[in-house]
Amino acid sequence: MSLHKNFPLVSSLTLAPSMDADDSKNVPADTVIVSVHLLRNCFVREAECHARLKELERLLHESGAASQRERIMYNQALAHNTQLESSLQAEISARKELEAQLHEALAAHDAERKQLGN
Repeated sequence: MSLHKNFPLVSSLTLAPSMDADDSKNVPADTVIVSVHLLRNCFVREAECHARLKELERLLHESGAASQRERIMYNQALAHNTQLESSLQAEISARKELEAQLHEALAAHDAERKQLGN
């Protein structure tokens, strides 16, 4: 199968700055067609890469924003945890105080019972 059937013909193409019109006539048409096709593919791939780069930049920006939101949420959770911890410590102190009062009341009750029993 000839390349002429697969790719559009190119009427004129300078392959290198050093080539003159006579030299370009010696380049096989199939070579020119394949070269143009490969060059076009390079431009297409470059455009695809550029689009992908833009997409990655957008995702990176979104990721940064998400990371910032996560840091804010983490700091809020940490502050809430600190509040809970303080509340728990206050409850523990209050419980210890009530236990001490209970022990005092039990000791007083025991002393009173002993006194009444004698």
